Amino acid sequence: MSDDLGPKKDFSNLGLPEPPSIFEKKRPNSDESFTNALFLLTYFQSHLNTLILSYTSGMISQKTFLELLNSIKSQVIAIIDQKQYHNLNFTSINQLYQNFKQLLDTFSTYVEKAELPQNAAKAEITTIKAEIPPMEEEEPKTIGIFRKKRRASDYWNLISNANKLLDSYVNIADLSIPTFWELALEQLHKYETDDETTMKITLKIPSDALYQIIYKLLKEAPAARLLQRIKYLYNEDKPQPEKLTSFLPEDQNVSRLIAEHVEKYLQTMSDFINGSLNLKEIQQMSNEALRHFSLGPPDIEGRIPLIGLNVAREIEKKANETFLSQLEKKATTDITLENKMPSITELEVVAQYLTCFLISNLNEVLLSHPKVIEVLRDLK
Repeated sequence: MSDDLGPKKDFSNLGLPEPPSIFEKKRPNSDESFTNALFLLTYFQSHLNTLILSYTSGMISQKTFLELLNSIKSQVIAIIDQKQYHNLNFTSINQLYQNFKQLLDTFSTYVEKAELPQNAAKAEITTIKAEIPPMEEEEPKTIGIFRKKRRASDYWNLISNANKLLDSYVNIADLSIPTFWELALEQLHKYETDDETTMKITLKIPSDALYQIIYKLLKEAPAARLLQRIKYLYNEDKPQPEKLTSFLPEDQNVSRLIAEHVEKYLQTMSDFINGSLNLKEIQQMSNEALRHFSLGPPDIEGRIPLIGLNVAREIEKKANETFLSQLEKKATTDITLENKMPSITELEVVAQYLTCFLISNLNEVLLSHPKVIEVLRDLK
């Protein structure tokens, strides 16, 4: 997406502050985007009458008026576009959108009444209206027992900790691959369920695993050294088709696939809770996924995807130990496995197995991206 948010005009002669910029040249921060969006909305609401009066009284020329209108339009579009990549509050952004539509309608009315050249202004307003993308609210998505929210909630401070970690390495290492896993972490935190214990088990276990992957990629050798080497190989002094840094979060197809695999995890977890799947079936899914866990083609640097596999293996080991201990207890009783295992313990084991399944699926998405393969091949 372009950084150009329209003409940067000085409107101080009108007694108005410069419309705030909402697109900063650094790693995107959804909270800052949200704050800036609300500030921009307040700006429009506070200065609407002044803008109209300035135009209709001739304090600003038609050219300046249209440039201001285009500048506002560019920032509104930028905010609406960013909603695809950040967890902006939908209600507030929709209110911003509706206010801007109302602003255009009000300007249209005054342009028709004012004794000023109208044709260009009316045509420009019509064009601007057509360029503003629609903002139609969707019904909140439900995945089994889980409900999707408009914004991610940082239940256990894992998102903020991951962001702090990423920010601390922004000048040292390439952040594309760690940010990929952070996006999955955020996606998990967009869901909730009615039972607090179930939510803590089913969402925190995979979230902890994703945070571990981010941490190990940035802090532990050899992956940390390799990410630093990517930063060096793709620096500005060397020719390259496109920098790897930050391209993954802006790839809509990657974001869509991450969301799909998180939904698959939640749906499978719901199927188990509802009795459609049993523990043995889920264990087989996990075992199968890890058996076929890909480190990519033989000509690429496989030690970066190996981080995900090692984290998944550790989780599977814990799940297997608990599962086997329950089988041993079952051998001395007449109670079936399904009734023998305590529900919380069983839920934890299932969440661990499905976390392995999720990590494997996300790894496939990562290695299916041609630019990831290209860069990992350069590291070999």
